Amino acid sequence: MRLYRMKRFPAAWNVYDGYEISGLDGFDVRNLAAKEIRWAVYWYGYGSYEGSGVLLGRREKDWIVLDLGHCSCYGPTDKEGDEWPSLEAIEAGKTRDGLDEMRELMLAAPMIDAGGIPDPELFEAQDVKGQR
Repeated sequence: MRLYRMKRFPAAWNVYDGYEISGLDGFDVRNLAAKEIRWAVYWYGYGSYEGSGVLLGRREKDWIVLDLGHCSCYGPTDKEGDEWPSLEAIEAGKTRDGLDEMRELMLAAPMIDAGGIPDPELFEAQDVKGQR
């Protein structure tokens, strides 16, 4: 599995006081591997025992969108994600606000899916050894 972490908050997202852009930890990466994600692009911010973010992942035959928002009771990858047959279906099915928060992810996804690498100024690649 390969992860691409956004290095900043999305332009359309209002940053909460005390939040910092962050990566996912080993526990969360194992949760993603259990969801059979081949690669994913995401942004995640954490502060004061809670977090916000969105992950767009590719599996064998479909796409998955995870809301990474959480409180201190559970973590960002503990919830099930929404399964989608295509990026077009995501565009048609998400609200405008939801799409605004994942616009940069949606733009990077076709390039990654074709075997390319997203803009290194905006995304940091993370190989996860021993995972798909």
